[in-house]
Amino acid sequence: MVVRVGIELSDEDVDRMFRALADATRRDIVRRTLHAEATVSELAESYAMSFAAVQKHVAVLEEAGLVTKHPHGRQRIVRGNPDAIRRAQSLLDQFEAIWRSRVDRLDALLESDPPARPTERLAMPVTAVEKDLDALTLTIVADFAASPERVWEAYTDPRQLERFWGPPTYPATFTRHDVAPGGRSTYAMTGPEGDSHGGYWEWTAVEAPRSFEVVDGFLGDDGAPNTELPTVRMRFDFAGTAGGTRVTTTSFFGSLEQLEQLVAMGMEEGTKQAMAQIDDVLADLASFAAGRDAEAQILSDTQVRVSRIIRGSVEQVWRAHNDADLMRQWLLGPDGWTMPVCEVATSVGGSYRYEWEKEGGGDRFGFTGELLESEPPRRAVTTEAMIGLDAPATLNELTLTPRAGGTLLTLVITYANAEMRDAVLATGMVGGMETSYARLESVLASADAREPVAAH
Repeated sequence: MVVRVGIELSDEDVDRMFRALADATRRDIVRRTLHAEATVSELAESYAMSFAAVQKHVAVLEEAGLVTKHPHGRQRIVRGNPDAIRRAQSLLDQFEAIWRSRVDRLDALLESDPPARPTERLAMPVTAVEKDLDALTLTIVADFAASPERVWEAYTDPRQLERFWGPPTYPATFTRHDVAPGGRSTYAMTGPEGDSHGGYWEWTAVEAPRSFEVVDGFLGDDGAPNTELPTVRMRFDFAGTAGGTRVTTTSFFGSLEQLEQLVAMGMEEGTKQAMAQIDDVLADLASFAAGRDAEAQILSDTQVRVSRIIRGSVEQVWRAHNDADLMRQWLLGPDGWTMPVCEVATSVGGSYRYEWEKEGGGDRFGFTGELLESEPPRRAVTTEAMIGLDAPATLNELTLTPRAGGTLLTLVITYANAEMRDAVLATGMVGGMETSYARLESVLASADAREPVAAH
């Protein structure tokens, strides 16, 4: 996903060129006439179609400037236009540039793990680029001095992915990241002037830590997919090497017209900015917290993301959020509190109610809400409102992602406004959540927590 800027080519000229090249027969005519001129009759002999049909193909190519046609007696000589083909290649080069920017910043992220890297750093991670106009694919190969598990983690942890996915001046913020077939990710890239450009991934295949495949598309201002802009199917392959990991990223385009829409959006400038800021990115990533303590990140005026690595499997962590007996053992906040009411929502549309009080009674409070979505054992969406308080409910989106040695728990909370967000954070919410999550790890270490997961 990239940021739209001005282009040197006329919109009408570019549209005509890529519509013409979207047809396989027309691409073959261009290829042949670039090597040697031919008459329309000679071309017609090569295809299983009428002379008139070939004439129409040549007319489309001529209108797009991809071939020229000159009279020679009673015949018409067709010649390919190499300048027009170079323009198409230029657009592919721009798309390559944004991928180089992303890969360079991923390399910077992995640089924050010095024990996993050799003493001599690779000069550039990108080792090969292959553009195939016939297959409509762009393949980027990059090598990293880190294990496949570590590189996989960079793509599947939204906190790390957003550090290299958007251009340096348009950083990405992921508000959803479901690493599973049928899952969905949503993100926005925000520019220096506050302009925002939304995108999404639809996850179609996941084989951790070897590969995953997504469909990448644009979001409109309303948060829904923008069907006027193209989608791109992308496959990411992670292979171990003697020096670390080779990542092969292949982008599949539906047509050259779609390719033009994507590459004519300013990738070259984004690459220049990335290269100019590599040192700053490295310095910032050196302090990236890799510990397990819960951390809160403000995503927008209304959203906060709380993340924590939990020692335990995804299935165990899911069960601990849906089994009332287990919840009473860990979902307590600071020491000295009990949970006398724990009514769990058992199906979508159902309600839940949780109440706490100090040991011995007193200071009782609680929350209630509705279960809106449930995809065991990786995602749940609920509303949450404080009992007895006349305030808008929040929207809580819980995502569980497998990680080496545990589970990445991500909770995105959406508030009604910035004032409500700040007031809740000021209560010490994150500290209380960390106390509960640390207690959860102890509960998960017990035999009782290892029983089969109950699907809700």
